[in-house]
Amino acid sequence: MVMKLTALVGKSRSPGHGECFIWSRSGSDCVIAIDAGGTKSVGKQAAKHSPQILILSHDDTDHIGGAVSLINAAKKSLTELWVPTEWAILMRQLSESDPEDPLPTKDITIDMESLLDEITEKLLASDQGEGLTLSILKRAEATLAGWTSSAGSHEDSSIRFSFANDHEDRNGPYGAVNIDEILQRVKKRADALIAILKSALRRKIIIRFFSIDLALYQNQKDWEREGRPGVATLANASEAPAAANVYLPPGLPQAFAITRLSVQNRRALCTLLWDEKASLEQPVIIWSDSDGQWLDVQSPKGLAKVVESLVASSAPHHASQNPAHDRIWDELTLAPSSLLLVSAGGQHNQKNRKEYLNAGLHRGCTKCRTANPRAVQQVMVEVPSHGPARLSHTCHTSH
Repeated sequence: MVMKLTALVGKSRSPGHGECFIWSRSGSDCVIAIDAGGTKSVGKQAAKHSPQILILSHDDTDHIGGAVSLINAAKKSLTELWVPTEWAILMRQLSESDPEDPLPTKDITIDMESLLDEITEKLLASDQGEGLTLSILKRAEATLAGWTSSAGSHEDSSIRFSFANDHEDRNGPYGAVNIDEILQRVKKRADALIAILKSALRRKIIIRFFSIDLALYQNQKDWEREGRPGVATLANASEAPAAANVYLPPGLPQAFAITRLSVQNRRALCTLLWDEKASLEQPVIIWSDSDGQWLDVQSPKGLAKVVESLVASSAPHHASQNPAHDRIWDELTLAPSSLLLVSAGGQHNQKNRKEYLNAGLHRGCTKCRTANPRAVQQVMVEVPSHGPARLSHTCHTSH
C-alpha cells in the first residue's frame, strides 16, 4: 500500500499562487482533492486523478478558482463536494432577500459572536429537510443581479460590526471603505460560490456542509466517525446536514456577517487523511489557510496524538511568515522530526517561515519547479507501507 499526496499549482497572473492537493492510495479508488487551485488548468489537471471527493476549505480565489473546471472534468469519478456550512446559509439568506433594497434604513451594529451562537443553535435544532437546491441558487443569483452601486446609497444608513478579536475589526468587513465596496465584494464572492454549487447539483454530486462552530459547540470530535471513516475527516469541523434550512431574519447585515465568516481564510477547514479504519497511523493533514484559533477555544479531541504521528503536512498559508498562522506552526512542534512539509502556491516574493526553512530536506514546494513556469507544477509525497516517506522533489536550499 502506497499513499500519495500531490500538490498542484498552475499558471496565473500571480505565478505560483494557488493551492490544490490530491491524496490517493494504491489499491483503492478513493481519491480526495483538497481545494482546486486558482486556475482552470489546475482544476483540469486535478480531475485527471479521478477524485471521488472534493473538499473546498474556504472561498479565497486561489483555492477555488479551478473548482468548476474540476467538477465538470471529473464528472465520471466525483461523487461528493464538502464545503463550509456558511455557504448554504448564505445562499438561503440571499434567496430570500430583496435585491432592490439590500440595506437597512437605520444604523445597526452586528454582534458577530451573538450571530454565531444563533446560527449554531439553529443548526442543532433544524430538521434535515430538502437541503440546498438549484431553485435556491437561482433565487440567490437573481438577488445578486439586482445589486447595483446605488443599492448601498442610503445616506442615513451605516453598518457596524463587532468582533471578539480586535485584528478582525481593524479595517471593517473585508477592509472595505464603504457600503458600496462591501456590496461588490460580497457579490463577487457569492457569484463564485453559486457557480460551484450549481455545477455540483447539476451533476447530481452530493454536497456535504461542515461547521467549525458546530464542532466547537459540541465539545468533542470523533475522528473515525466524521466525514468518510478511515479515509478523510475535517479536523476542525462537524457535519451539519441541516445547513440549507438555517434562516436568519431578512436583511443584508446578516448576509454580510455570514459572508464575512465564509471568506476569511483564517477559518478555513482543515482536512485530515489517513489509511486505516482502526487507527490513525501515518495521517496526513492539510491546514490550508487556517490560523488555528479554534485550537485555543476547544482543541478537538485527540488532535495532539494525531499531530504526534503525522507523516506529512501542508505548510500553513503557503509557508509564509504571516503571523496570523503562528498557532498552527506551534501545533506542528508536536510532530515527529521526520515530518514532510509541502508548500503549495504562495507569492514568489513572499518570505518563508524559519520553521519551514529549517526543515531542510524534509520540505518541498511548488515554487521550486522552475523548468516550465507556465505549466501546472507539482510536488509529491509517497508513503510506503514499510520504510520512510519520501518527497519527489525537495526544496532548493534557498528561495
